[in-house]
Amino acid sequence: MASTRSIVDLTHKLRSGAPTYPGDPPVEFHAHGRLEEVGYNITQVMFGVHSGTHLDVPCHCLVDGCTVECLDLDKCIGTAHIVHLDDKGPGSSITLDDLEADAAWFTPGARILLHTGWSERYGKEEFYQDFPAIEPEAARWMVERGIVLLGIEQPSVHPEKHKEVHKIILGSEIVLVESMAHLDKIERDDFRLIVLPMNLDVLDGSPVRAVAVEE
Repeated sequence: MASTRSIVDLTHKLRSGAPTYPGDPPVEFHAHGRLEEVGYNITQVMFGVHSGTHLDVPCHCLVDGCTVECLDLDKCIGTAHIVHLDDKGPGSSITLDDLEADAAWFTPGARILLHTGWSERYGKEEFYQDFPAIEPEAARWMVERGIVLLGIEQPSVHPEKHKEVHKIILGSEIVLVESMAHLDKIERDDFRLIVLPMNLDVLDGSPVRAVAVEE
């Protein structure tokens, strides 16, 4: 019997004027050439590397940290698990107690996506305000468990302690994927995840195309 395959796109659409984290560069598309004028459509794209669904690498917040082109792509492709934290609303925290309930998923080499439903606010001002915060204790626990990739729907790891939590996660070279989309469309708790950054030289992050492949 033939197997069936479902692919779920986990990225927000990147467009001119797309929302960006407060203080980050805007996303701009400019026509460089038009079909009727030069025979081709050619577009210039300008954006910060943390625009839309993107990943962070250690260089984002650590001196001498790994940059995008040094990223171990093995961490970005493979079996992943989704942890459901659907009750996390504005001003909430993701604590160690929340994660320990699914401790079986947090094993060495694991890829974990945290589903909070926060991506439903993408495109609204509130998306960047009071988003669920990964507490430092929870971040350290994930590091100790040896996971290699963490994906979240929020635009950052913590509204206030973002530097501390980023350093905990990225300091252990965990691939951090932020502003993910459509996690509610994934029907299985375990699936094949593909998260590919652009091959940008000596930079601190990159937009990604992330998909879940369910067999």
